[in-house]
Amino acid sequence: MEKQKLRAWRIVCLLLSIGFAAFAGCQSSVRTPTATGMSCVTTQGPDWVHRSSADPKEGFHGVGDSLVSQDDADSSARRDLVKQLEVTIAGVDETVQHESTAAGMSYAVTSKVVEKVNLQIAGISVIARQVDRECGRYFALAKLDREQAVGAWRRDVQDRRTDLSLLRSQAVDYVKSGNILEALLSRYRALVKVEEAVEIGRRLDRLSASPSQRLDANEMIQTLHAYEQLLSGLQVKRVTGAEQRGQSGQPLAQPLVLEVTAKLPSGEVPVRDVPIVFSFQTGGGDLEPLTRTNQQGRGQAVVPRVEFHDFSARIIGRLAVEQMVEERFPEALRRALEQRAKQEAVVFTVLAPEETIKNGIVDWGKKVIRVKGVGMANPSFPKPLWARSAEEAAKVDAQTKLVEMIEGLKIESKTFVANYQVQADEKLKDIRGRLKGARQVGPAVFPTETTAEVVMEVRF
Repeated sequence: MEKQKLRAWRIVCLLLSIGFAAFAGCQSSVRTPTATGMSCVTTQGPDWVHRSSADPKEGFHGVGDSLVSQDDADSSARRDLVKQLEVTIAGVDETVQHESTAAGMSYAVTSKVVEKVNLQIAGISVIARQVDRECGRYFALAKLDREQAVGAWRRDVQDRRTDLSLLRSQAVDYVKSGNILEALLSRYRALVKVEEAVEIGRRLDRLSASPSQRLDANEMIQTLHAYEQLLSGLQVKRVTGAEQRGQSGQPLAQPLVLEVTAKLPSGEVPVRDVPIVFSFQTGGGDLEPLTRTNQQGRGQAVVPRVEFHDFSARIIGRLAVEQMVEERFPEALRRALEQRAKQEAVVFTVLAPEETIKNGIVDWGKKVIRVKGVGMANPSFPKPLWARSAEEAAKVDAQTKLVEMIEGLKIESKTFVANYQVQADEKLKDIRGRLKGARQVGPAVFPTETTAEVVMEVRF
């Protein structure tokens, strides 16, 4: 009985040993401790599984792995292949975005001219897969068929040449019809096509021994110049309504009118049917904020009520890019238009009425006091010097009035002549010392041969 029990235990131990050996022989993963738990590392399988990417000497390959699914691993392998291609061609370890498909790859790379260049590559296939069920990991190896990729990219370059010709023709037609924004969009799209063709040509030169017939540098320069010329030619100008006077709380007598034009080699053309927006920069009130340009490129805003801040109000008129740019306008073009709109914004300044005080006028909006001085010629002077002496006397009179208005003082001044020069006494010198900022407005007027009038003003 004891012998039978011993024999049974030996059989059990033998079976357990065989089972452990078989399990050890099938094991393809090792679990190792980490700071957060256990990490599962694949230890067996093809050589390519254990490398982050395939050897470039073997051609363009990509290695992908995933903890989600085999499809995700396939996509990862295709992305890695594109990465290897971009590193080899462009010298950068970066692509802007990836979108993989079973048939190939659609991706975007950084561009020197436009925001980004969207490319497609054919001839990508997954040639091997591996599954580590212990770790729950999926692996894939993707390969690029050079001939298929080169053939597809050659067709892409030709397609872009065709598109480029069509877009250039469209831009010319849009300019002729005055649809400048559509022309600008066509110019930008043409620029994208050129940049895409250039980038594809670079890859063809790397993948194919024969010339790629890429677009040359002159085509890029000409296309870029046409786009930038049209963009920089957008102009916004004031027509009427600036520097007008108004009463606080009342409507303005004149509407604010601006004009949008495009400066072209053939001359300026009006930009019609584009939105423009008006807004208060200082002050406040009511106005019609949004309008559109007419056939002459002009748009206007009516101001039913204006409120002054510090005796003036400033109203800005600009292109309403946020209204005229739809989703079909690329982000880079929208930013360029917004920057142009800021540069071309115009300001309409509305001023409070002038006020007559004592011997002069106070312009509260422009912060200016303005007076008229009257002077008489010295009859003892030779007649040729009468006009000069009368003008100098008028200046002294104007300066005296300015001081009276500024300081509320009445200053009596007298002048005397020496060596045919008008000189002031100590009081006049003191006046001139305090009126260094005073200036004469316009030339002197001589109502008679012995009198002169001058207008002078000073800022406060």
